[in-house]
Amino acid sequence: MWPRRGYRAGLTNEREPSQATQVLLRMHYQGLTRSRSALPSFADVEFRRYSQNGEDGILLYLFSLLGTTNRRVVEICAGDGIECNAANLIVNHNWDGLLVDGSSAQIAKANAFYRSHPHTMLAPPTLAFTWIDAESVNSVVSSRGFAGVVDLLSVDLDGMDYWIWRALDCVTPRVVVAEFNAVLGPERRLTQPYDPKFSADLTLPTPYKCGA
Repeated sequence: MWPRRGYRAGLTNEREPSQATQVLLRMHYQGLTRSRSALPSFADVEFRRYSQNGEDGILLYLFSLLGTTNRRVVEICAGDGIECNAANLIVNHNWDGLLVDGSSAQIAKANAFYRSHPHTMLAPPTLAFTWIDAESVNSVVSSRGFAGVVDLLSVDLDGMDYWIWRALDCVTPRVVVAEFNAVLGPERRLTQPYDPKFSADLTLPTPYKCGA
């Protein structure tokens, strides 16, 4: 039985897939592959444990099928490090992570969470409080020891995503999660003009100015 989409919103963590359940799911997906059975769609496997939406379930599914190399994840603009794409992998699957954010308060919250959580207190992820722009992103990542192959790169900057991803060449990710503006749809090639100091004001009806 697949996780239902209802896992994604409005439920507390206690009702979402536990570590043991996720291990069983991983084994189930791998068993389907070995038997060459029909695989579920992304919509079927979505669930949220720490992610904002159903990314936790999709990433578990992808890495169950793809396998891992070093179980390393880099997340740019990770917020408080709790609601992000890397957290479930770090907490429940023993991944090594670099979580970067430009807010000292958010990084402090992440530090408190990971250093008190029983699964991570002895080996918390690397946290970096720094403003990210295209000129600095490679030095930020490489100076923390995360250059080279990583299994996952997640980029979510609410505006400068394309430019940061384009500039970041010190890592070779096997899977990339990149946010796009769903209002514009997936077909139109529109980007926010590059501004290293840009910060989206999400309280405005149109915080973005897009160019081709």
